[in-house]
Amino acid sequence: MPDSTSDGGTSSTGDVFLDNMAPAFRYGYDPDKGPEIIYLDNETYGGPLGRLFPDLVPPPFYVKPPEYGGWKEITEMLLPSPDGCDPSRGPLFALGDLGDMVGQLEASLESDERLQYDPLCSSEAPYDKIYDNSTAANMDATLRAATRVYITEAFMRAIPIVSQFEFNEDNIESGIVEFIVERMKKGLFPDGVGAWYIPDAGTGDDDYYYRFMEQTVNTIIRKVNSGILDPEADFNLEEREAYDAITAKIAEFYDKNEGKLASLSFSAIKNQSFMADMFDNTATKKYGGIGAGSSDFSKSAAKKAKQYAFELMMDETIGFALTFVKRMVKEELAVVGTSFSSHLYSPIRNIDHLFLLSPAWIRGAVNGDGPLDVMSDPNDAKTYNIPASEHSSVTSAITEIQAAGQLDLAASFSTAFGGMSEWPFVLEKYIRIIDQDSIPPEVSGRSDNLYDIVNMEDWKSFVQNKKSQGVTGKISELFGAHELDGETTLDDGHTHKYEVDEDGNGFAFRVCDDGEEEICHIHRITNWEVKESDGHIHELPKPAWKFGLRICYMPEKDAKNVFSQPMHTISNEACMREKAYELDSPEGKRYLIPIASAELDIPDQEFTSFNPDSYDVYCLIPPLIESVEYRAWFRYVFPLPRFLSLLTIYCMQGFYDSLGNEGWPSEGGDMWENRGGNTMSSFSRWERADEQVFEESREAAKNAFTALYETAQAEYDSADASKKSALSFAELLKPKLNFEDGLRWWQRGRRLKKSPYDMDGDKCKK
Repeated sequence: MPDSTSDGGTSSTGDVFLDNMAPAFRYGYDPDKGPEIIYLDNETYGGPLGRLFPDLVPPPFYVKPPEYGGWKEITEMLLPSPDGCDPSRGPLFALGDLGDMVGQLEASLESDERLQYDPLCSSEAPYDKIYDNSTAANMDATLRAATRVYITEAFMRAIPIVSQFEFNEDNIESGIVEFIVERMKKGLFPDGVGAWYIPDAGTGDDDYYYRFMEQTVNTIIRKVNSGILDPEADFNLEEREAYDAITAKIAEFYDKNEGKLASLSFSAIKNQSFMADMFDNTATKKYGGIGAGSSDFSKSAAKKAKQYAFELMMDETIGFALTFVKRMVKEELAVVGTSFSSHLYSPIRNIDHLFLLSPAWIRGAVNGDGPLDVMSDPNDAKTYNIPASEHSSVTSAITEIQAAGQLDLAASFSTAFGGMSEWPFVLEKYIRIIDQDSIPPEVSGRSDNLYDIVNMEDWKSFVQNKKSQGVTGKISELFGAHELDGETTLDDGHTHKYEVDEDGNGFAFRVCDDGEEEICHIHRITNWEVKESDGHIHELPKPAWKFGLRICYMPEKDAKNVFSQPMHTISNEACMREKAYELDSPEGKRYLIPIASAELDIPDQEFTSFNPDSYDVYCLIPPLIESVEYRAWFRYVFPLPRFLSLLTIYCMQGFYDSLGNEGWPSEGGDMWENRGGNTMSSFSRWERADEQVFEESREAAKNAFTALYETAQAEYDSADASKKSALSFAELLKPKLNFEDGLRWWQRGRRLKKSPYDMDGDKCKK
C-alpha cells in the first residue's frame, strides 16, 4: 500500500506537495480528510417519532464520503458507485449501442444468394464466408466489442494523459490508431492460444488472428455489396487500394479452385461427411458437387485443403486486411474516447487552445494577461514589451514547491522551464488600418507607426485626439478600400463571388445550387459598383478596420546570425507597417516573424467610438487555428497532436511499470512504502504483462467470435424433402446466437477457458 501521506494534494502536516503531479501518479488518499457525518432535520426527515419528539429521537444522518484525488478519484469516475443521481452514470465499458447496430445492420444487408443453392456443393473463398444476415450482423458487433477491449486497455495504460486531455481528433492524431492495431496484432496470437500460451516459446497458431482479420474484411465486403458503403465515397486511398487487392484475390481464388476441395464451404464439408455416413454412393449421386455424398469423401482431407488455401491467401493479403482493422479501430476509438471523456471530464479539450491560452506554452498567452499588444514602434527600444523571463504562474509554482521542502522537485521544474525566456512563440493582438487611395485630410499626416498594423492603445490615443479636435464621421467615410476579389455583401440571403481589376471593373457571378459548378447569373461591375440585374442589389465589401490576432516566431538570441542576412533584406518601412521582423530591444536587435493570423472586420460605426477593450480575443482563436498557416506550422513543423500522441504511446508502454515505486517523485518514485506494495497485497500480485491485462475479457471476446465463426449455414430453401430431412440434423447442431446471446457468451467467457463448440462444430460440449 502507499504511504499514509500519499494524498491527492497537500496534507495538513506539510510534508508532501503533489499538486503539480498528474492525478494518475497519485494514490489520492489523505488520512486527514475523513468522511463527514451530515445530520438532517428531524422535522423533515425524522419520520413520525422524529417530528413528535425532535429532542429525544436521534436525528437522521448520512455519511458524506471524503473528496479523493489521484487514483481513488479516477477509480470512482471510471467505476462509479450506485447513486441516486439522474441520469445515472453508466458503465465505462458498455456494449448496448452494438445491440442497436446489429438490428439495423441485419435489416440493411443483402442476403447472400448462395443460401438459395444446394449446400452440398456450395463454395466459398477466404473473405467471402457464407453467413445469413443475422450471423453477419452479430459478427460485426463481436469484432467491434473485441476491438473495444483493446482500446479500453490502451486507454487505461494512458490514464495520466487521458485524464488531462480529452481523447479527440484535436488532441490525438492517427498514430494512436496504428499503435493500437499493432497491439491487436501481437495480442490476437496469444488470445487464440489461451491458457496454453507460453511467451517466447513459439506455442500456438494463427487461426484466431487470421480469422479475425478475415471477418473484419468480410463485413466490409458485405456492406459494400449491400450498398451501405461506397468505396469511392467512403474509403480513403489506402482502403480503396486494399479493397481492390482483396476482391481481386477472391476472384483469383475462385478461378484457381473451382471444383476443388479448397473451395468447399464449411457447411458443405460438414454436411457431405454427414451424408456419407447416412447414405451410400448410389443414393446420393443426384446431389452432385465435389464428391458429394460419396462414401470415400474425406472430411479431414477437405478441411486440410481448405485450411491450407485459407492460410496461404491470408499470408498474401494480411497487410491489406489490417487496413480495415485500422478503419474499425478508428471508428471504435471515437466511441471509447467519448465514454472515457464523459466519465473523467478531461479538462483540456483542445491542445491548440492550451497552446494559445497557457502562459507555460506561449508568451502573450490569453490566460496570462495576454495577448500582447504589437510593439508601438519597432525602432524604439522603450516600447519593447515581449517578456524575457519565466511567467509568474511558473515561478510561483516553483516557489510553492520549494516552500513545501521539495527542493529537488523544484530544481527539476526549474530545469524543465529554464528555457521559457527564449520560448520561440509570441501571441499578439493589433488593429489593421486600411486607408483609402486618397486619404481624407481629417486623418492624414499620421505618425509612421499609425499605418497598417497598429498598436491598439496607440490607435485609441489617435482617435481620442481627433475627437477632441471635433473630427467625427463613420469609419467608412474616412477609411477603407475595395479588394480585387472576394464575395459580395448579402442583400437577399445569398452572396456572389467577384473579381475586378485595379480600376474596379469586372464581374460578380453566382454558382448554381445543383453542384454542377455552372454560373447561374452574372452582374457587371463598373467603377466598383455592381449593376442591378433581376432585382439583385449587391455591394462590394470595403474593409476599413480589422481586429487581428497573430502568432509570431522569435528566434533565440544566439540564432541572430542565422537570421540577420534575410532580415536585412526587409525595408524599414515594411518593419514599421508590420510592427515585426527587426525590433529594437533593451538587449539589442531581436527578430520577430509573423507566421499565422486571423482578422475580423470591425463593423462600420462612428470612428470616435473605438474602444480596444470591447473586442473579444476569444472569437479570433478558432479562425486562427483553422488558418492554413497555423495548420502548416502546428501540424507539420511543430505538430502538437503528434507530440501528445507520442507521449501517450510512451505512457501506454511504461505507465504500468512505473507504478508502485518507493522514493520521492524527484527520485523517480511515487512514495510507496515498499516497491510493488506490501507482501500479499493485491497490488503486489498484479499481473501486468501484455498477454495478462484484460485476459478474461479477451478470452470472452474470442469465445463469442469463435461461436459465431463456426456457426453452420442457415437451412436452405429447397423442395427436396429428403435433403431437408437430412440437413435438419445440421440445423439442430447450429447455435442460435443473436446479439443478446453473444452478450451472455461474453459473460460466460469469464468462466470458460474455451468455446463450448469444438473446432469442427460437430458437437456441443457441456
